[in-house]
Amino acid sequence: MRKHRNTGRGGARAAVLAFALLLTFASRASLADQATPPRIPVHQTRLPNGLTVVLEEDPRTPIVAISLRYGAGSADEPSSARGASLLVLEMMRESSLHVSAGGFDRLLTAAGGVDLWGVTSFDDTRFSATLPSGRLALGLWILSDQMGFFAQRADAPLLEQERRVALSERRQRIANQALGEVPRFLREAVYGSSHPYASSVYGDRGELDTLTLPEVVDFFDAHFGPERAVLSIVGDVRRASALALVEKYFGPIPRGLATAPKPPPPPQLSREKRLSVEARVSHASVHVAWPIPAPSEPGATDLDVVVNVLHGFVTAKLQEKLIDERKIASTVNAFIVPLRRGSLFEIRAEASGTHTPEELLTSIDEVLAELRARPLPPEAVRGAVVEAVRPRIFGLERVALRASEYSFHALFEGAASGLFDDFARYDRVTPESVERAVQKYLPSGRRVVAFVTPRAEAPLAGIVAGEEER
Repeated sequence: MRKHRNTGRGGARAAVLAFALLLTFASRASLADQATPPRIPVHQTRLPNGLTVVLEEDPRTPIVAISLRYGAGSADEPSSARGASLLVLEMMRESSLHVSAGGFDRLLTAAGGVDLWGVTSFDDTRFSATLPSGRLALGLWILSDQMGFFAQRADAPLLEQERRVALSERRQRIANQALGEVPRFLREAVYGSSHPYASSVYGDRGELDTLTLPEVVDFFDAHFGPERAVLSIVGDVRRASALALVEKYFGPIPRGLATAPKPPPPPQLSREKRLSVEARVSHASVHVAWPIPAPSEPGATDLDVVVNVLHGFVTAKLQEKLIDERKIASTVNAFIVPLRRGSLFEIRAEASGTHTPEELLTSIDEVLAELRARPLPPEAVRGAVVEAVRPRIFGLERVALRASEYSFHALFEGAASGLFDDFARYDRVTPESVERAVQKYLPSGRRVVAFVTPRAEAPLAGIVAGEEER
């Protein structure tokens, strides 16, 4: 997925930054009131064609951030058209009917734009830019031309040009990356081979080579209409005038042709799956994955705190056990892959010296068994909560991040203000809720484990040499 980024800083809300500093340095006796920043007034409305519009006025600096997020990604692709969302992204970003080749980057950069993004994922596709506030109309015109007139511009030469870009990115990000295929192996084992998450945004079986122009345009027509999109605008704007510009550029665009597909049921693992993976790497490693609730669902916040218990700065139980105490690993980390149809909780560890993946797994299981057996001390949970929310609160200083967060929450939860509900969930985290989350969602018997063994003849990205269930 192609991304272009220029760094820039948005206007800060003094209350948000002050609260972040307070959260970082203040000492409190309880977990209550630790996480929730002040709510910022946002206005949300919907145009007759279904486009959701979110507006926040922040006149502190003369800039404006725009985020246009479509509820369409690779998980929405038919099995015969894997990679279509990526090709739509690449082609839309390159040119639309009234925007010439490279116009998205070229015109917005010339206008003083920064934070220029075009990115697609399993669940959505997003375009964004931060501009001088006087150039809001330019940004809206370009994004509306993509939405309303891309299909008229799409032709075979543009498809072939962007197909080459996408294939090059796939080689760089997956085929030529050490263990680049292992995440897909894990997803396929967790979700099942027919699930849309089992593939990748690049396709995996040559689909990028064979997708036709009608297939790409059909996917666009079905999934990139205004009724499946959220446009958020944050910065030095006045609500009435900004909304008038939105209605001018986006109002005439007709609705799309299809409704959102019914999501598949969440994965249910009844036992442990073990994969034997071979790769042209220098050290063995182990990769463990569990299916967990999607963001904002019950249990998701507690598991986010668990990540920081296992792999944080204040508490790092995996590092303490595998690296500091036993010296069997050179690296270890824990993280969540957030997905709307059910997320993944992953732990990865690379062996040091001649230690084996089995040794790593044994030590990982000992750490998790301790978390399942008894609640953590309140101060450990408090520190993990602070670590989980602090980067997001500091990030809210930037108008670009707020615009992105608003579009995300409005698209997937129906309300941009869900951003602040996210923070409120951390107030309800307790040592007991963390213990229950580990017991329920990170069991030893219902997960996928990939043991990676170095082999000089194997692909760098990895290959599955065997699998079993236990």
